[in-house]
Amino acid sequence: MDAKIPNIEAMLELAFQLVLCQLEADTFRAKQDIREMVIPIKILLLKDIEEETQPCTLDDF
Repeated sequence: MDAKIPNIEAMLELAFQLVLCQLEADTFRAKQDIREMVIPIKILLLKDIEEETQPCTLDDF
């Protein structure tokens, strides 16, 4: 029987490519999550600003 020696360099390169691919996918998902959170946060901030500001009246002058 002729035993084959595994190509360690090729295995390491494949593992490296898989890790990079997973990191890219995780980064994409994180960016999507952040984009989805931005609009509700902006709405909450605008509501807070609206509640804090009161219209001016003649008594203010």
